[in-house]
Amino acid sequence: MKESIKKLEELIIVSSNGEVQSFLKFIKKQIEINELILLTSFRTLKNNSEIKRKIDLLDSRFHVALNPCYFARRWDKFYAQGQNKRFNKNIKNKIYQRDKFLCQYCGFEKKIEIHHVIPQDLGGSHSEYNLVCACENCNRSIGNSLRLPRNWWKLHPESNNVI
Repeated sequence: MKESIKKLEELIIVSSNGEVQSFLKFIKKQIEINELILLTSFRTLKNNSEIKRKIDLLDSRFHVALNPCYFARRWDKFYAQGQNKRFNKNIKNKIYQRDKFLCQYCGFEKKIEIHHVIPQDLGGSHSEYNLVCACENCNRSIGNSLRLPRNWWKLHPESNNVI
């Protein structure tokens, strides 16, 4: 088993945007993106108990092993805690300071904007957990798609997919 994991770590792939990474890291990113997409489907729910009921329903219908408490905590960060209706200056400044005015996708330090990791069209909030600095070019090229920044696992160490 350990040898198989070692072989996966050594396997190198080149993603569509030209990023070179290990196969294992690529898989973990895909799992994380799928988890975030699942979270967006919960955006209209009102509290953790509704999330847990929804996960239990998915488990029974599709025979998948999802952890309701894990998803409830993550939902709480993105949608319940600090879900601001307005994009205010305090949050913007907090994000700039946290990310050191650097694009979290390419590392560029000019024309920095605030980017929603989960796009607003998919229910992404103005929560600090959903916002990162991005240069104008990365922000425009990502648009309404879901792409994880380089430092995602530092921002979200509770993720099951920590690299």
